[in-house]
Amino acid sequence: MYRLYLKYFLLLGIYIVTLSAQQKNINIDILTKQAKEEGKYLVLFFHKLGCGYCEKMINITFKDKQIITSIHKNFIFVDIGIDDSDLVIDKNFKGSKHDYAKSLEVNFYPSIGFMDGRSKIVHTVIGYRDYEKFLTQLKYVDSTAYKTMEYEDFQTYLDFQEDR
Repeated sequence: MYRLYLKYFLLLGIYIVTLSAQQKNINIDILTKQAKEEGKYLVLFFHKLGCGYCEKMINITFKDKQIITSIHKNFIFVDIGIDDSDLVIDKNFKGSKHDYAKSLEVNFYPSIGFMDGRSKIVHTVIGYRDYEKFLTQLKYVDSTAYKTMEYEDFQTYLDFQEDR
């Protein structure tokens, strides 16, 4: 009987350790510090289960080689699935991913926030973007064009450059 209890508690312990290892808490404070040191931006990708356009972004847009290369080179990608039970820590905020999304007034999915090394959201994208349109969003932020022009003006600028 003693061995049975010992095996039970051993298996329970392994299960608990496995569950806690799977939990992916996100510390935005640490990530923004890293982004600042590396001269990068955070890409906060908010999505939820059952959202067809979220799945399309995950399975199509984020699988594109140019997107992968650009994100790897210039950004730190932060996956925020609001249905996950993990915690987010950001300045004075500590709570669920869903509550974090609400604290940033994210109401539609997918949504993407670009955050600089000072924890400031510098650009947002609401809704699905195919890889070409999302690549333009990445260029807009990485080039720091967001500091001097609206996104639509940036698109016009790029179109003009292509016509030359």
